[in-house]
Amino acid sequence: MTILESPLMPINSKKRCIQLLAWWVIWGCTMFVQSSNAKSVQTSHANDITCNARDAHTLKSLSALLTSQKNIPFEVVDQERYQHAKALFSGLFNMPETESKTLPVAELPDSLNALAQAAGFCQQWLRVTHMKQEHLVLLLMERTETAKGQGAYLFAMNRPLKFVIQAPHQYFDYKTGHLALQLFFEQNLRAIALNTVHRKQTDQSDLAHQANSLFSAFAEALPHQNSERYLLQIHGFGKKNRETEAGRLADIILSNGSRSPSTFLTHAQTRMNQATDFKTYLYGADINELGGTRNSSLAILANHNQQRHFIHMELSAEARKELRRSYPLREALWSSWPQ
Repeated sequence: MTILESPLMPINSKKRCIQLLAWWVIWGCTMFVQSSNAKSVQTSHANDITCNARDAHTLKSLSALLTSQKNIPFEVVDQERYQHAKALFSGLFNMPETESKTLPVAELPDSLNALAQAAGFCQQWLRVTHMKQEHLVLLLMERTETAKGQGAYLFAMNRPLKFVIQAPHQYFDYKTGHLALQLFFEQNLRAIALNTVHRKQTDQSDLAHQANSLFSAFAEALPHQNSERYLLQIHGFGKKNRETEAGRLADIILSNGSRSPSTFLTHAQTRMNQATDFKTYLYGADINELGGTRNSSLAILANHNQQRHFIHMELSAEARKELRRSYPLREALWSSWPQ
């Protein structure tokens, strides 16, 4: 016999118990519906901002992801989207160390999430295994429905910020994208930017010469008056296509976009020649080809009086092949940068 069936319970008490029981049932159903709706909203929101990529990657599968938008038609972005991307990149470059080291557990600040949305990016934290080490990186790619061929970006927020890498011709300058990714993961770098469509898709799709691109916004967000930050842009060339004897002999050509090499590059050349078997030449001193003088990232840094922080590195096909295959050689190359 239940309490509601007890002959000793007054009628009013029975009615009261029934009313309370009904209230609890209604309240429980309401909370369940609200909880389900909240989960549905959160899931929907996550799908709007994440890249729907697998969480874990090798370098090979990551490369496939970063080149998955190759056939998207290129379009120049408007200034509003450019400024949102610039503010986002600046926020990621200049985030206080105490805050950046808590990511991704603490997630990005709401202000940066809003900028990523406004700039047309999806975002996702990925685990990438390279050289038997696992790296946690933030992926920024364009949302497919609004993509304009504006590049893909990776940030490792718990790393120091001295060098960032751009590879603007990863389809045309064979394997420069792969080599740039190797250096990004192995040398503890903060960020890397890679093109997502071919430089020759249209007469405007070369991100090394397109001022109105998110690639350029990445470069413009980098300069900081109180720190030494270098933008290294990796390119490739074929020796047989060169116009001069120096061009046909060179393995590496270093430039800051002017005919007056900086002290930084002069020292780097000396060290590279000592640490590797590559013939390393300086544009403006040893060679007058492939200096990157019309590069859009160079123009941006020059406008901020930081042209010396731009490094244009041309690698011959033979040098790229050897560097991709040899970790010790990549280490020797990277250790040549003056500290």
